[in-house]
Amino acid sequence: MISGIILASGYSKRFGKKDKLLYKINGKFIIEWVCDNAVNSDLDEVILVYRNEKINNIIQENKIKKIKNEKAYKGMSESMKIGIKTSNKNTKGYLFLMGDQPLINIDIINNLINNFKNNSCEKIILPVFNGKKSSPTIFPVKYKIELLKTEGDKGGRLLLDKYKKDIIEVKFNNSKNKDIDKKSDIKITYDTINEEH
Repeated sequence: MISGIILASGYSKRFGKKDKLLYKINGKFIIEWVCDNAVNSDLDEVILVYRNEKINNIIQENKIKKIKNEKAYKGMSESMKIGIKTSNKNTKGYLFLMGDQPLINIDIINNLINNFKNNSCEKIILPVFNGKKSSPTIFPVKYKIELLKTEGDKGGRLLLDKYKKDIIEVKFNNSKNKDIDKKSDIKITYDTINEEH
């Protein structure tokens, strides 16, 4: 069993007054793209950790377990910990999806899951897009205790530095890891989504 945890509790400070996850691309909110890709992938469960109540109202997919992050001000690590604590007790790994990466499609997610399973669910799976290490990363359950000790916005990066020998890099010759920080990022994402559909 692999658990997908969507981190969607940020404050979108660089995007402006509006929550970037509630910005529409091709008629769907950014967070909808991420949730749809996760649900239609080979993930065994999908957990959405949100802050904005509007996200809770928009995402009505029954297959998604939604948990509100009441302490989002503590940073990304808080969302990770909530997702881990909510996940199925039989899970073998946590795939952390960023709520602002709508281009991480089903094929990418499944590729990472396959690599995780092919390595006996024991290795950290780290995607590399055009030479850039990125997310979504899969952490085996053996790192649960250490992940639950993370603080602030560092997320799992400290573990990546600490356990370099335990990392399997999966290379992609594209830039679909593009996240949306500013409104200028929207056009690139919009054009790419149009190419795929």
